[in-house]
Amino acid sequence: MIQNKNKALNKTFIVIISLIFLFSCEVEKKSCQNILECLDGTVWSPQGRESYWTIFNDPNGIYMDVHLINNGCILYETPQTVGASLVSISKNSFVESYDDREWMYTIVNDTVIEKVRLTGGNTNYFFKKDKSELDKLINENEYCN
Repeated sequence: MIQNKNKALNKTFIVIISLIFLFSCEVEKKSCQNILECLDGTVWSPQGRESYWTIFNDPNGIYMDVHLINNGCILYETPQTVGASLVSISKNSFVESYDDREWMYTIVNDTVIEKVRLTGGNTNYFFKKDKSELDKLINENEYCN
C-alpha cells in the first residue's frame, strides 16, 4: 500500500514538474512581441564577408548597424546613413527598404537569419556570432575617415 502511494506521488510530481516546464516555455515564447525584441543586441555575420550586423529593439530608430572592414579600417553604417528604412515587422521577420529594393530578414533558427530580396534573385544567410568577436574587431582596428 505504501508503494502504491509512493507511485501515485511520483506520478503527481512528474505531472506537476511537466506542467511547470510547459508553462515556463509558453511564457518564454510570449516574452517578445517582434523580431527586433527577440534578437535585441545579437550580432550576426554573413559567411565569407568580414562584417558584423547587430540588431536592436528600436523600430523607430537604429534597428540595425553594420561594422565592415574596408581597406584595413572599419566602416560603420546604420539604416539612416545608407538610406534604409523599416517597412514592416512581425515576430519572426522584418522588411527593410534599401536601394529601391525590399529585403526580408527572417529567423531560420537560433543561429541563422535569412536575408532575401522580396522580388527574388538574392539570398544571404547570417550566422550568430559572439559579441566578443565584434568587440575584438573594434579594438583591433580604426574607424575609416
